[in-house]
Amino acid sequence: FEFRAVGSKQSPAFPVTILNAAVASALQDVTEALRTQMGDKPYPSDADKVAVIKQFIASTKAVRFEGDGYSDAWIEEAEKRGLPNIKTSPEAFEQLLNPVHSDMLTKLGIFTKSELQSRHLILQERYSKDLLVEATTLSTLLSSQILPASFEYRGSLAQTVQVLKTIEGEEASPELVALQALTPVVKDLQAAIAQLDEAIHKMHHVGDDPVEEAKFACAHVLPAMNHARAVADRLEVLTADKFYPIPKYSEILWF
Repeated sequence: FEFRAVGSKQSPAFPVTILNAAVASALQDVTEALRTQMGDKPYPSDADKVAVIKQFIASTKAVRFEGDGYSDAWIEEAEKRGLPNIKTSPEAFEQLLNPVHSDMLTKLGIFTKSELQSRHLILQERYSKDLLVEATTLSTLLSSQILPASFEYRGSLAQTVQVLKTIEGEEASPELVALQALTPVVKDLQAAIAQLDEAIHKMHHVGDDPVEEAKFACAHVLPAMNHARAVADRLEVLTADKFYPIPKYSEILWF
């Protein structure tokens, strides 16, 4: 396992604790299996070791996959094997209360039941509050910078179309095409911001339950953020550089 570029407000300590606990629990299982296999003998024989190895090869078969672990094929195969596919943080946090995992951690003396419950609630609350801050920041950024910039560029195009029409006596085709392509995306962004703001407003009224707040944030606020970001990405491509208030992807990656 590898942890790269951990965020400034994050720590790998808790994930490492869980990984170490899983390894320790597995080693305990192997030790107990060896003791059972060897019976009254002072030391396990090679045959005992092979028997235990075979036992664990069989019991862990479902999690071994020799293909591309990043592909959709593994997702489909994992489902066939009955393996869980936890896609969201709130779902992952719930695993702390799963008896399979909580019993392991308490048995090893790493956490008590109450400590696990408190960490579960803290993780859920931190997730929802962080997402709320990010969503509010995104809404402010889009409303105060990106949308006004698109209005300004749209107005510039419209003015150019009108001036050229007056001078040339016909439609300014290239500029008109650009304006017609830009306008619906500007409207889409305005609608996306409204949708995001509505999700933020509703989240403030979910209640005081950290679990319910996290579920709502994941199910409603996060999709609204992703949608607004996707529309803004489309607008970025259509907006002239001199009107865009923040660095574009092209500037960050190539220039």
